[in-house]
Amino acid sequence: MVLVVLLVLLLPYHTAHKALSQKCTIHEDPLPILHEFFQPGDFVIGQIAAHIYFFHETPPFQEQPEQMLKVVKISAPKHYQDLLTLTFAVKQINENPSILPNITLGFHILNSYYLPKMTYKATLNLLSTQHDFLPNFKCDSQKNLMAVIGGLASATSVNMVNILSIYKIPQLTYGSFSTEQDNKILFPSLYQMVPNEAYQYLGIVHLFQHFRWTWIGLVAMDDDYGDRFLQAVVPLLSQNRICYSLILRTPKAYFMEEVVEHLLSLQEKVNSLMGNKANVYFALGEPPTLNLMRTQLSISLLGKVWIVTSQWDFDSIHPEMMSIPVLHGAISFAVHSSQPPGFQTFLQTVKPFWQRQDGFIQDFWEQAFECSLNNSKKSESERICTGEERLESLPGTLFEMSMTGHSYNVYNAAYAIAHALQFMYTSRFKHRTLVEREREAIHHVEPWQLHHFLRSISFNNSAGETVHFNENGELVEGFDVTNWVTFSNGSFIRVKVGRYDPQAPRGQELLVNDDQIVWHKSFNQTVNDQCKKSEEKTGMLGNDISCYKSVTKFYQYLLALVFAVKEINENPNILPNVTLGFHILNCYYLLKTTYKATLSLLSAHQSFTPNFRCDTQKNLIAVIGGLMTEISTSIARILAIYKIPQFSFGSFSPVQGRKMLFPSLYQMVPNEVYQYMGIVYLLHHFRWTWIGLIAVDSDNGDRFLQEVLPLLSQNKICYSFILRIPKRTYKDETLALLFRFQEQYSQLVESKANVYFVYGEPPTLHILSMLLSASEDLPLGGKVWIVTSHWEFESLSIQKSWNTETFHGAISLTVHSNQPPGFQTFLQIIRPSWAKGDGFIQEFWEEAFNCLLNMSHVQEEHERICTGEEKLENVPGILFEMSMTGHSYNVYNAVCAVAQASHAIDVSRSIQRRFRVGEFLNVQPWQLHLFLRSMSFNNSAGDTVHFNENGELVEDFDVTNWITFPNSSFVRVIVGRLDPQAHQGEELTLKDDIIVWHKSFNQVLPLSECNDNCDPGSHRKKKEGEKFCCYDCAPCPEGMISDQIDMEACVKCSEDRFANHHQNQCILKDISFLSYKEPLGITLVVLALSFSLITALVLGTFLKHKDTPIVKANNQRITYILLISLLLCFLSSLLFIGKPQNVTCVLRQTSFGIIFCVALSSVLAKTITVVLAFVATKPGSGLRKFIGGRMAYSVVISFSCIQLHHFLRSMSFNNTAGDTVHFNENGELVEGFDIINWITFPNSSFVRLKVGRLDPRAPQGKDLILNDDLIVWHRSFNQVLPLSVCNDHCHPGYSRKKEEGDKFCCYDCVRCPEGMISEKEDMDACIKCREDLYPNHYQNQCIPKDLTYGSFSPRQDNKMVFSSLYQMVPNEALQYIGVISLLHHFRWTWIGLIAVDNDNGDRFLQAMVSLLSHNRICTSFILRTPNRTYKDEFIISLYRLMEQYPVLVESKATVYVVYGEPPTLHILRMFLYESENLPLGGKVWIVTSHWDFESLSIQKVWDTEIFHGAISFTVHANQPPGFQKFLEIIKPFWTLGDGFIQEFWEQAFSCSLRNSSLLEKNESMCTGEEKLESLPGILFEMRMTGHSYNVYNAAHLVAHALNAFCISRFKHRNLSEGGRKAFQNLHPWQLHHFLRSTAFNNSAGDAVHFNENGELVEGFDVTNWITFSNRSFVRGKVGRLDPWASQGQELTLNDELIVWHRSFNHVLPLSVCNDNCYPGYSRTKKEGEKFCCYDCIPCPEGMISDQRDMDACVKCPDDHYSNKDQNQCIPKVITYLSYKEPLGTILIILVISFSVIIVLVLGTFLKFQDTPIVKANNRSLTYILLISLLLCFLCSFLFIGQPGKVTCLLQQIAFALIFSVALSSILAKTITVVLAFMATKPGSSVRKWVGKKMENSIIIFCSLIQAGICTLWLSTSPPFPDTDMHSLNEGIILKCNEGSAAMFYCVLGYLGFLAIISLTVAFFARKLPDNFNEAKFITFSMLVFCSVWLSFIPTYLSTKGKSMEAVEIFSILASTAGLLGCIFFPKCYIIILRPEMNNRKQLIKRHK
Repeated sequence: MVLVVLLVLLLPYHTAHKALSQKCTIHEDPLPILHEFFQPGDFVIGQIAAHIYFFHETPPFQEQPEQMLKVVKISAPKHYQDLLTLTFAVKQINENPSILPNITLGFHILNSYYLPKMTYKATLNLLSTQHDFLPNFKCDSQKNLMAVIGGLASATSVNMVNILSIYKIPQLTYGSFSTEQDNKILFPSLYQMVPNEAYQYLGIVHLFQHFRWTWIGLVAMDDDYGDRFLQAVVPLLSQNRICYSLILRTPKAYFMEEVVEHLLSLQEKVNSLMGNKANVYFALGEPPTLNLMRTQLSISLLGKVWIVTSQWDFDSIHPEMMSIPVLHGAISFAVHSSQPPGFQTFLQTVKPFWQRQDGFIQDFWEQAFECSLNNSKKSESERICTGEERLESLPGTLFEMSMTGHSYNVYNAAYAIAHALQFMYTSRFKHRTLVEREREAIHHVEPWQLHHFLRSISFNNSAGETVHFNENGELVEGFDVTNWVTFSNGSFIRVKVGRYDPQAPRGQELLVNDDQIVWHKSFNQTVNDQCKKSEEKTGMLGNDISCYKSVTKFYQYLLALVFAVKEINENPNILPNVTLGFHILNCYYLLKTTYKATLSLLSAHQSFTPNFRCDTQKNLIAVIGGLMTEISTSIARILAIYKIPQFSFGSFSPVQGRKMLFPSLYQMVPNEVYQYMGIVYLLHHFRWTWIGLIAVDSDNGDRFLQEVLPLLSQNKICYSFILRIPKRTYKDETLALLFRFQEQYSQLVESKANVYFVYGEPPTLHILSMLLSASEDLPLGGKVWIVTSHWEFESLSIQKSWNTETFHGAISLTVHSNQPPGFQTFLQIIRPSWAKGDGFIQEFWEEAFNCLLNMSHVQEEHERICTGEEKLENVPGILFEMSMTGHSYNVYNAVCAVAQASHAIDVSRSIQRRFRVGEFLNVQPWQLHLFLRSMSFNNSAGDTVHFNENGELVEDFDVTNWITFPNSSFVRVIVGRLDPQAHQGEELTLKDDIIVWHKSFNQVLPLSECNDNCDPGSHRKKKEGEKFCCYDCAPCPEGMISDQIDMEACVKCSEDRFANHHQNQCILKDISFLSYKEPLGITLVVLALSFSLITALVLGTFLKHKDTPIVKANNQRITYILLISLLLCFLSSLLFIGKPQNVTCVLRQTSFGIIFCVALSSVLAKTITVVLAFVATKPGSGLRKFIGGRMAYSVVISFSCIQLHHFLRSMSFNNTAGDTVHFNENGELVEGFDIINWITFPNSSFVRLKVGRLDPRAPQGKDLILNDDLIVWHRSFNQVLPLSVCNDHCHPGYSRKKEEGDKFCCYDCVRCPEGMISEKEDMDACIKCREDLYPNHYQNQCIPKDLTYGSFSPRQDNKMVFSSLYQMVPNEALQYIGVISLLHHFRWTWIGLIAVDNDNGDRFLQAMVSLLSHNRICTSFILRTPNRTYKDEFIISLYRLMEQYPVLVESKATVYVVYGEPPTLHILRMFLYESENLPLGGKVWIVTSHWDFESLSIQKVWDTEIFHGAISFTVHANQPPGFQKFLEIIKPFWTLGDGFIQEFWEQAFSCSLRNSSLLEKNESMCTGEEKLESLPGILFEMRMTGHSYNVYNAAHLVAHALNAFCISRFKHRNLSEGGRKAFQNLHPWQLHHFLRSTAFNNSAGDAVHFNENGELVEGFDVTNWITFSNRSFVRGKVGRLDPWASQGQELTLNDELIVWHRSFNHVLPLSVCNDNCYPGYSRTKKEGEKFCCYDCIPCPEGMISDQRDMDACVKCPDDHYSNKDQNQCIPKVITYLSYKEPLGTILIILVISFSVIIVLVLGTFLKFQDTPIVKANNRSLTYILLISLLLCFLCSFLFIGQPGKVTCLLQQIAFALIFSVALSSILAKTITVVLAFMATKPGSSVRKWVGKKMENSIIIFCSLIQAGICTLWLSTSPPFPDTDMHSLNEGIILKCNEGSAAMFYCVLGYLGFLAIISLTVAFFARKLPDNFNEAKFITFSMLVFCSVWLSFIPTYLSTKGKSMEAVEIFSILASTAGLLGCIFFPKCYIIILRPEMNNRKQLIKRHK
């Protein structure tokens, strides 16, 4: 309604005066805008700001009172930053020459006061484009308002857009927005600098689901905006099964009277929240209402989680309203923001009078600093503002120095407008000159024209963030999930704890780091007097954890010490006349108490007196403790100062094993790593490959996992889960952890793993028992618990009744223990009053026996009094044991060790003089160390006790089986032993038979695998996305086997073996050949010899009767040749029988071919001779001269020679020397050449030495193979390779230049021009470097122009131990990840590791070896460099290192990863320098950030060539301005306080600053004017190095922290008023808070701040080291490691910039154990070597590998086949007998031809049907036979073409039936002929059978039998279309499957039966008297038919593919053609060519 009134009143007036001149009348403004900020420019950006003011009363818009009412100014100073941001952005844009050059931007900022009326007024004021308000029309012709930014609240934005959309002026809203604004149709000119608000709602619902919050409260504004919020959110909550307990609507108030009214109503609503069960409230609001809500909530409501939208901010409206504890822990979705460079500096320049046009600054300043800038208006209580107040001193609730989210939106909006203008005027005026288009752009640009460019812009702002809009004009960006942490002083911090990305894949939109979130303080439970209510509080726990007093079982450790001291004191052989005492104190498992107890021991008094001894006795000789790692470490840190021996008797971490850190520590347990190895052996022994890991959640647990995970990975063992059990045992923490554990408990229950590997220490093991007991409603079931030596069933008093059944059958590795004699007797005498000094006994006794020793303590009736006569042996073992436990045995041995060492001191002193009483008191504790290290003794139990060089007990472990019973008792059974010093493979010995498993396993060995084993015959196939222990079992491919369980890959059987049916065994193939001994061979031999004998007899007969005419008439000599060749043909068949040999294989086909060729040539010669003889008889014939023996011999010889020539070309055989002999197509011998080296001797003898081979058939580049080492050159060359070139080579840096007239081999070498290089020898031309590179001095390499430097020292990991440490370097572990990424990038899998030999080196190796193993990278060797640099130690270390030098030289690895610190790196350089006689060669050195070429003075002349091309990870460094100038003024006497300068100056310049009289002979005097810049970089650099940059930042950091401290203490007064005095009282610890939260930009522009661990947040530069011969070097930045980048993008490298060592010739080095396996090969592991070393085996047939280094070949699908190289699967070609291919075409032509012929025959018979020859042969049967033969030919078409369902059914059926009819017709004809002749005999009864009935009956009967067979076939197994994938390797055969082979052969058999009967009958009827007797023709036809089909069967069975159809078609055609030709062609001959014979006379002639 307001909008309508406003437009009605103002818009017509505006239209009427649109063209009014600039002289406008300015009336008194009825609604003055008191706050505006104006800056002129060519283009103006408007902003409607949101500076809150509450008015008592505001007049209506139409009224114009004489004066405005007084306002009460209550502002939100924080919003002033939004104004300053626009000012800053415009300033930046105007100063940027690349954006809108020669065009300036201005701005006009007006206040909306959060009032709709004032918003409309401010918008119209902007439209007037005047500095002063000219309402309703434009009086300025400039018209330069281009866009408007605003508003902050949703209502303000809507009010503005209603007016601005009329003029199409772009509006960019930077605050909240309603969904109504999303509609581009309603608001086409609106652009939102925040993402769509609906995304926030979805994100917050995801947050609820993440934390499983299902009962929440909703708080929303009571306006339209709140209504739309509820409309959107309530359905979302319902869909996601989240309920709301209430909806609270907060009032929307602008005026002071409204606020008072709404506060009262809000109080009633807030009261409803206080009683609500919901702990989570989802609140929506905008700044005015949020402040109102905060005012009330801060009074009434605490302890809730507030989830708020992006409009939320801690913008306090007044300093007195800064109490915000209620909002501590709130979570908000904030629009992502960043910090543009220079913004904080800009803010520091803002002062009250910095801009005259700024109408906001005065009120802001006065409100923020609570002072007055106007003296005249100052009240008595107000103070005067000085104007020098600093914005950075204001609390964050009033003003922030970092850019807030809303301000960041304003900043981006200004830049979006500027970029849109830039794109617009460059695109519109691109053809004009620069000046023209700039000026025209100003005068011809309208605001609406920006829309096109705003929609399409995308740019990066100065903070590096991308800004662009979607199609709806909404910013495309995600939300940061922010946690608000408030403090009591009203300050707060925002912590980013996650990210919501609406564009992310589903399920990945929300990422939250739960560990970083800080919740409200009320959620932390506190422990007060809760013991009385423990049962109702803890539920299933029984008793409260905080109420128990002791672990009774630990009391035995104290008694073991007492017993040992008693035993020693009573032993006269140890320390005679000297007694041992003891002082036992409790540490309570607390570090503070541990320190206190340790210092109390040192004080030697009951009362603690720190830092000095008050007792003159000074008799503390050693300390025994503690049970846990933390306790041991805490004690060791103090005792190490005094060098007092300490004996740790419990668990220990590997870090304690280093004598350097804890030189006074002795461990009474062996090294813990041995346990891990032993447990891995145990897992291997039982083949458990799928386990669960449970570890304490502490540093020790982390180290345990670091050690164990690589071991498991290397041994092919996977873990199902990793469960971390809590470390603490306090009530509040344990209860919280218990519920958290319940969520993880399902992992244990659901896991398939049956074996759990547990690591922990006694307190955490108590908690594990407690957690398992608390989860009894979901039983865990039977599991095998494998535990370390810390495990013990020591229960708390509240746990003694708990069930221990879960741990029945557990296995632990326990330190070997024994039972000292007398210990149990000693325990039996223990009573409560046994010793006066025992302060533990009373509590122990009461806890163990559940009674009270003091009657005064009895408070309840059920409590009983202890008698004091209770017996310890009656206590259950879970509370106390009568046998000495492992830890007690360690205490006992520790006491004995101290006694033995003391005794050794006693003995060593007594050697010189008699020992006197009291002299032993002079022994100092440190004197025991020498004797403890070398001591070895047997204790009273007979066990040997001694320590190794690391102070660790040398002992084995017992493998113990824990057997529990229902009464909570248990038994430990030793079932094996672990001896770490045993031979490999013999470390673990186990007795499997005596192990007792959990009852659920029924005493059967448990299995613990991810899945079942793969049996022999199958192999493992990895499951995608799961661990390597989880796999599927795939059957072995054909021809391959697996003969063991769980084989990785099947292996191919050797060629002489085949896989059995189960594919688990290779069976030896039978050697098979056609033998003389088998029946078939014998038969063939007999036949061959018989026919040979017959041929020999025939030959003999012909020779005997050679003169007879018949022999002479048939060419006698040719006959002999023919007979001899036939004899040899028969004999040649013997070559095919017997075992093939080289000779027989060569002779088989050759002899067969040649002999048969001679025989056939002889037959041809005889035939030609006969023909020529008859032709030559004609008179005058000229052929007579060709008749004779010559012609016949010529024919035989010529054809035989042709055959012989063919065989010689195709022959291939191996001679007796084993060489293959064969010819190519040109008749040339296929052979290579040997390269021979001739060596002569003085006696004229010589030797030919084969030094190589030339194989022309080899691949290009491999045809020549030479062994250079074998070649002997002429003596004049001194065995040096001779050179033979026209001139010398041109080295890198030079190019070749051909001289005119010379041959191309002759050239000159010219230097490369400036700016160009040549990298290789003999380059024809130099090449130019890129713009970012320049040539080096030698012009053989392009190097980077930008060089960066830096290094850092190692960090200390444990923030708990080093809480005051701040690291100016990033976390070192990030480097390790970078090194792994680098190795992966270059595919280096075989490397060497070099690390310093200290704890840092150990940690490096622990981390790296694990990472390398996980990333499939192997180490060739691990070399440890010495740590110390002192002369005596260094010489020893150097010699030791020299012994390992061959490892470096002989290693195949070309990449060495080096870790060390500067002193050790000096030693490495010295070591390599001393080994120059055995050069190392080119290597790639990858070094950590500690590396630097800082040489010692003695090393400055050493060569650095070996490190050329090294790569290092360096801390990012920069160059602070002025640093180099500062260095230039440094002189020897520049300052008096520098005690380092003299030494430095003398070492650096090799001179002396001493008096000349003190100079040595060779010394020169320093002038003091030497310049540091003249020093080589290896000694001193003028640029700030990485370490120096760290020091620089550290100094600035301390200064900023001190400054922050000062501001926080004196923010209301000047520092001079007492600041110096306050600094005098400053304690260092007070700086910690400021150091942790300080973040600043240093003078080099880099941001400096720490993370929560006190580590610098920074990445690493990847640096390439390039050295030169003058010992100078440069560092080239070649990449960047950003640990915070997305996964896979942490490392970015520019490979082209990297310079490698010169020995690699600029080729990427390879560092692999062996060459890659190329595609076509698979890897097979080398036995006994690391997994990176493997052999390459070719893929089996039918399998491929298409990538390098594949573990196994994969089988091609059935429709593909492998190519020749077996690296690709090629689709098989579909093949069938097609009409289009040549074979199909030929067969079709044959079918058609024969069909035409038979049609012609049929036509002929029909035409001459009345002739005698047709009538005489049964005319009707002839027609039936001819038609059936025609159909036989035509049925061949069914076998050609793609098989179909119909054709497959018809193929064999049609063939069978038609052939049956044809054969039945022939049979009928034959029988008819026989019966006809038989019927002619007188009185024959056969006559009645002659006739058509008989004929038809035969045809029908025979055909019906075949039809019945076919019917049975079709009904049982009909033929069908099928594919044959396997017959052809390269094709898929489409064929018709017969369905039933038996039926097919039945059909063929029946046809054969008919044919044989017909043949038999016809054969007997062949001689019947008849001129036209058909019987003889039928006989011949049936012979042909039977021959064809008999040969069909073997041929059909031996062919594959489409050839099978071709064979059947050919058989059909051949047999049918045989019938046609033999039966009908003779008759056609007579009918057509001899008609005279076709008469009755000829028919009866024969008969006569």
